[in-house]
Amino acid sequence: MKKILAILLAALMLAAVLSACNKDSGGTSSGEASGSASGSSQSSDPGPSEAGAKTLGWYPDAYEASLNREKYTIGCVFIAMSDQLHSALNVAFKEWSLLLNFDYVSFDASGSHDAFFSGLETYATSSDIDGILIDIDASSHPRVLEIVEENNAKWFPAMSPFRNDAMTKYVAPAAVLEGYSCGQIQVDWMFDNYTKELGVQEVDASKIGVITLNWSPHPEINLRIVGAEARYKELYPNLLSTNWIPIDVLPGSPANIEGAFDLVSAYLSTNGSDFEYWFIGSATDEFAIGAARAVEQLGMEDKCIISAIMGGSVIEEWSTGNISAWKSLITTPLVGLAEPMVCGLLAVLDGRATFETLYQEYVPAGESYGIIDYPPQVFTSSNWQEYIPTAEAWVAFKYK
Repeated sequence: MKKILAILLAALMLAAVLSACNKDSGGTSSGEASGSASGSSQSSDPGPSEAGAKTLGWYPDAYEASLNREKYTIGCVFIAMSDQLHSALNVAFKEWSLLLNFDYVSFDASGSHDAFFSGLETYATSSDIDGILIDIDASSHPRVLEIVEENNAKWFPAMSPFRNDAMTKYVAPAAVLEGYSCGQIQVDWMFDNYTKELGVQEVDASKIGVITLNWSPHPEINLRIVGAEARYKELYPNLLSTNWIPIDVLPGSPANIEGAFDLVSAYLSTNGSDFEYWFIGSATDEFAIGAARAVEQLGMEDKCIISAIMGGSVIEEWSTGNISAWKSLITTPLVGLAEPMVCGLLAVLDGRATFETLYQEYVPAGESYGIIDYPPQVFTSSNWQEYIPTAEAWVAFKYK
């Protein structure tokens, strides 16, 4: 239990780690993995090629424009900043403001949708706020669009891309983690690395139970599990009906740490002896924390490995040398993911671009807006430092 408490503290501590991170900590090596589970290196992430370094919506272009204007004030409205993912994204936005000549403010709705809409309306109607970054779940997007359109507000999506009511078309550009490949990499990584991580001999895949923790109503999160299941089906088609155990954290439980703990604990308490080893693939950071708590309480750490997608709460745990059942994180550094969000909004504020002209090289077939899918990296206790470069270090590495 002490181990997982340290994980929970990461949400509070990572901001300090980010600020103190040496400017050379960005790293250039790829995520640790073997075979098909290899993480993509930072040098292969989306962004302008050397020949197109001034493409609209990227740092060089945004920096050059920032030298010839007065400071903007950009605000971000968060549905919640209590978790590590969003608190770290808030830090990333602050760091970009120092490089790109804008003041940054943020509003935390603390999980209240009423408070969120009130805060958004305040920013959208304020003469002191030039542009808004918006972070909220997909169910609230229709109301968000009404507010920004009513007030002619300049804005850009933060973590969740915006689609139409039917969820069939994007209605704005976005930068997202490539969810489908995250799920595929997660499955590969667990099967390729469990012997090393648990210190055991390889066994037949039929002796391994695979639990997935999903939040199916959220399109981006669900895509991660869709990718994972497709990869497992490709590898072990005959085991899908027996060894693949999908758990949706929503039904009957909170969509959070406690919900994942309750469901994983209940399942493993009853079925823990069904397989020799257990893999737990979590679609979110919070669910992985709950799963790790459950595994520790049941004394099953020598039989389980946990891998999470997105987030980063485990980073501080690894940095102190404590390694629990949570063995890998499939994600991308948030300062990188924040770059096109900030730079895209600045291009719109400058009048140099519209939503329709941003990131044209990333417009999916049949769509009208650029959707930048960042390829994931695999982070472990061996390369966790690569997750926390400052914005300055990211720029120095990426555009040197």
